[in-house]
Amino acid sequence: MNFPVSGFPIIPDGQRWEEENYELFKPGYYYPVNIGDVLVSKYQIVGKLGWGSTSTVWLARDLDIFDQTLLTDFAAAEMEGPSPRKIVDGVPIYASRRFGFPKALGPVVLGDFRSAVKGEEKRNHNAGPDIYRAPEVIIKADWSYPVDIWNVGVLIWDLFEGKHLFCNLNEENGVLDYSTGTHLAEIIGALGPPPLDLLERGIRSDEWFHKDGTWKAEIEIPEDASLDKLEVRYVEGEHKTQFMHFVRCMLQWRPEDRKTAKELLQHPWLNL
Repeated sequence: MNFPVSGFPIIPDGQRWEEENYELFKPGYYYPVNIGDVLVSKYQIVGKLGWGSTSTVWLARDLDIFDQTLLTDFAAAEMEGPSPRKIVDGVPIYASRRFGFPKALGPVVLGDFRSAVKGEEKRNHNAGPDIYRAPEVIIKADWSYPVDIWNVGVLIWDLFEGKHLFCNLNEENGVLDYSTGTHLAEIIGALGPPPLDLLERGIRSDEWFHKDGTWKAEIEIPEDASLDKLEVRYVEGEHKTQFMHFVRCMLQWRPEDRKTAKELLQHPWLNL
C-alpha cells in the first residue's frame, strides 16, 4: 500500500498532542514510526491506534497474509483522509485513529501493566486513557480500586454498542483533542450533577464548578443524554433492562457507590 505523503492536516507546533502531554515525553523516548513504514521486511504500518506513558500502539498488516478484511476499512480511511501529524525535533507524532469493531469477538486479552499500582495507597495522579477516566481522577481527588470499576462500565458500552459513551473531544485550530471540561459535561449529561461532597475532595473541582456544586464552565451540558434514555441497539427486553442496571452499578459519581468486582460477578445480567 502506498499511503499519502501530503494533503494531511498539520498539527500546530504550539499544540501538545497525545504522547507529548506526558511529562516523560522527549524525542527518542518513543520509537519513531511513520504510516507506511515496513518493519523487518514483513509488517507495514497502517495507522496509529493509541499511546501510553511509555509507548505508542500501531496497527500493522502482515505482508505475507493476503486475507486481511479487518484492516480494509481502516486502511481505506487513512488513504482517503490521512491522519493529522507533526514533527518534533525530527520525531513524527500522529493523531490516533479509532479502529472498527470486528463482526465476531474473540477472547479478551489483558496486557500492559506498566502503570499498574496497588490500590491500598490513595493516589491522585492522572490514570487511565482519557476517555475511560473516572470522575475522581478527572477532578484530581484521591482514587483507588473503584477507578477500574468505572473503566469497565465505560468499556463494556464500547464493546456492546460499537461506540464510545463519552467522546470528550473539543475542536481547536481544526484539530480534535481531548477536553477535560467536555468530558465532565458529558458525564453530567449522562448521570446528572455530581454530589457536592465528591467535588469537595477534588483539587481541580473549582476549575469547572462553583462552591455550591453548580456548573460554571462555558461548555454546554448535553441534552437528552441521560444514561437511562440512551438507545441500546444490541440487547433487548429483560437483557436490556439488566444490562443497563449492570452499567449503572459501575457508573456512579462517588467511587464508594460503585459495586465491587465481587458484587458485579453476582449481577443477574451475567447470569441470564
